[in-house]
Amino acid sequence: MVEDLNRVTLIGSVEYASYDCSFVNFRVMTKDIVRDARSKKMVERLAFHRVFCDKDVVDGVIVKGAKVFLEGGIKNNVVKDNGTVSSEIEAHVVEVLKDERDNEIIF
Repeated sequence: MVEDLNRVTLIGSVEYASYDCSFVNFRVMTKDIVRDARSKKMVERLAFHRVFCDKDVVDGVIVKGAKVFLEGGIKNNVVKDNGTVSSEIEAHVVEVLKDERDNEIIF
């Protein structure tokens, strides 16, 4: 029997962070290197992910430039005005690996 699975695991750099009363919203950039189909050269591909979590989930202080590890699931939101769907990650585990000065904190 196949079960459904909604799980995300990322390591990336914080591009933006905003603290609310009980939630933290931030954007994480991830990079990977892939071979371009036409040129056959290796190219860097960037992706940006919107993340939110409860303040109590965060281990450390999230600031721009920090390297973070996170685990969670994808949550889809429907915009009532035009019906579009946006996706974001609801994090259940957030650990700060390096701060904005690239000082190692965890690892």
